[in-house]
Order: sequence, then C-alpha cells, then structure tokens
Amino acid sequence: MISFDTGSHRFKLSAAAVIFQDEYVLLHQVDGDEFWSLPSGTIEPSEHAAQTVIREMQDGLMFR
Repeated sequence: MISFDTGSHRFKLSAAAVIFQDEYVLLHQVDGDEFWSLPSGTIEPSEHAAQTVIREMQDGLMFR
C-alpha cells in the first residue's frame, strides 16, 4: 500500500474503474455498508492503477 501523512491527514493512493455494459455501470457494496461504490483498491508499490483494479476483482474482494 502506498500511503503518507501530511499534517493530521493520511493519504492512501488508490485506483477505481468505471465499467460499462450496455446502459449499466458495475458497482459493489461491502457487507455492512449502506452505500455502493465503483470497483477500486489500494495501489501497491510499482503497480499500475489498472493492475490494482484487476487484482481486486480477481481476489473477489468486491463480490462477497
């Protein structure tokens, strides 16, 4: 995970994807959350943003 502190804030570098199929957009909802979000994940060192989203989708973290 790539992160750093600036004053009283912590910044975590992450990537998200907007995935369309016909008129639909892929969203996911984490168990216990009330909101839906785009597929995303925290970027690892030397990882491209697209690789992050692919890894998160392959790990199934967004589809529990």
